[in-house]
Amino acid sequence: MIRRHLTVPAVAFAASALLSVPAVASDGPSWSYAADRGPAHWAELSPDYAACGTGHNQSPVDIAAPLEAALDGPTIAYPEVGRQVRHDGHTVKVSFPPGNAIVYEGQRYRLRQLHFHTPGEHRLDGQAFPMEAHLVHEAEDGRLAVLALLFEEGQAAPTLEALLSQAPATSGAQVTLDEGLDAEALLPDAASYYRLNGSLTTPPCSEGVLWLVAKTTLTASETQLQVMSRLLGEANNRPLQPLNARRVLE
Repeated sequence: MIRRHLTVPAVAFAASALLSVPAVASDGPSWSYAADRGPAHWAELSPDYAACGTGHNQSPVDIAAPLEAALDGPTIAYPEVGRQVRHDGHTVKVSFPPGNAIVYEGQRYRLRQLHFHTPGEHRLDGQAFPMEAHLVHEAEDGRLAVLALLFEEGQAAPTLEALLSQAPATSGAQVTLDEGLDAEALLPDAASYYRLNGSLTTPPCSEGVLWLVAKTTLTASETQLQVMSRLLGEANNRPLQPLNARRVLE
């Protein structure tokens, strides 16, 4: 079993963080990233998506001028690889079997899935990134914790090769990877994270999500970024949301 101890900042979460939120995008009314069903209209598509327009703790955000605050971070244990890959019409999603989890402040969050956004969604002090990966974890009470990894163009990421060569490009299609994806190998070495309270970045935009955004960026080659973009079929990044009263800590 592989364990990795990470340093992330402390933050007091709002009462909304205690609410159960879904670990996947909504199966409600169809939505998109473009035209009249795009992000600017998500809240109009269903009452269930109201938070997309009225929420005050929405994601993603531009992480700038964070406050310094240190706290022991989560213990990460990802012994099992993910093999099932599905294209859900919005992203490529890798599912993981039971056994992978992080433990944070006494709470265990099981790794449910990993998915990708091109371009990336969060920014660091105004800097945009061509790709972002979200490792979505869920506690027994439904609370979510997401580790966000930001990719720049550079050296190829070996961990992504099997996924990019086999992932389906058709909505609803699913494949089993010949070689599973090792989530632990995808993480940056000795990473530290920015921490904030946020939301899902897709409908229903539920709030109360613990976000840990890696301060150390990763790299993927130009070819890898192009392949992922072609797989997804369209830009699937939600526009930046107001930070409002939240503080980002590091």
